[in-house]
Amino acid sequence: MYQKEHRFNDAVQIINFAIDSPVLRKVNNDSYVTDFKKKLEKAEQKSMKHENEDQSKLSEEDFEKLNSNSDYWFKKLNNITYSSITKK
Repeated sequence: MYQKEHRFNDAVQIINFAIDSPVLRKVNNDSYVTDFKKKLEKAEQKSMKHENEDQSKLSEEDFEKLNSNSDYWFKKLNNITYSSITKK
């Protein structure tokens, strides 16, 4: 989506974020990590190739909010157990 909008650097940053996310570490699936790293490599190549056309919008503050929100929700999800879901 970001690349279609010519937000090449934003795409790179989001993929990096996903690779470093605690959710991906918790899933602990090497094929997911490999897939994300392939996507990251392609995104980095496009970012360099289209550097002059880049229309990225995400700021450092946006990434701080993203980190904060993801930490909050990961902790919430981490506290949910299967039994608490099935009791509903």
